[in-house]
Amino acid sequence: MNKITKIISALLLFSSFNASAVTIIYDEFNSSTLDSQWSNNGLTNYSTGAGLLSVYGVSDPVQDGNWGYATLSQSFDALGAFNFTTNIGGSSGISDMQSVSFNLIDAGGSSVASVGFTDAWIGSTGSLFSSIGGSLVSTGADSLPAGFDHLTLGITRDADNNISFSSGALSLMQTGVLDTEITGLEINFGYFNYPGSTFGTEHVYHAFLEGEPSSVPEPSSFFLMGLGMIGLFVARRKKTVSSRMKCNVIRGC
Repeated sequence: MNKITKIISALLLFSSFNASAVTIIYDEFNSSTLDSQWSNNGLTNYSTGAGLLSVYGVSDPVQDGNWGYATLSQSFDALGAFNFTTNIGGSSGISDMQSVSFNLIDAGGSSVASVGFTDAWIGSTGSLFSSIGGSLVSTGADSLPAGFDHLTLGITRDADNNISFSSGALSLMQTGVLDTEITGLEINFGYFNYPGSTFGTEHVYHAFLEGEPSSVPEPSSFFLMGLGMIGLFVARRKKTVSSRMKCNVIRGC
């Protein structure tokens, strides 16, 4: 097999594959300090280590009506298809939490897909919610089973921009299409400022995100670039042969 045939074969093989997913965020919160990739906005009363991030309160929140918030966020290159998973809980079960959401952010800084838990009702077990482009779906107040301990939550988008949510054995009943590039992840801890309300302790056990960078050229683009390289190789080879022939005719070399 000559060199050109080998190049063509390699290009054909490569072009049959899509861009592979890469790990964007993989944090199990095993360190006693937050990973430096996280940007911290107002989160002061927390600890991390031994496989969990524990948040004890929002001491200086950004206010939105009766809600106060503190956030951790990371930015990254734009993603197409992606898969995000996390696991959350409270020191005395899931109802010990107030509100935590995981928001996927676009290049303009807006949340375009979210999944999370909220429990602003005293004595309630709380509810799950998900959002696509501002379209919110909730399981409703006091909808989680009593004594529920942990929640595994996820957001997935495939290569056709179909987006779906997962929450273990509980259904969020929402799917849709989202064609916006994702450039960031935000973990939002909320506290409802109401007489008699307590924050509890919110645990995040891990945050995993993998995806396909949307800036990676399509396989067909690689193939076309490869054909261009082959063309240059052939042209150079013809030039070399032509020069040798000319040398032989004129100088007998």
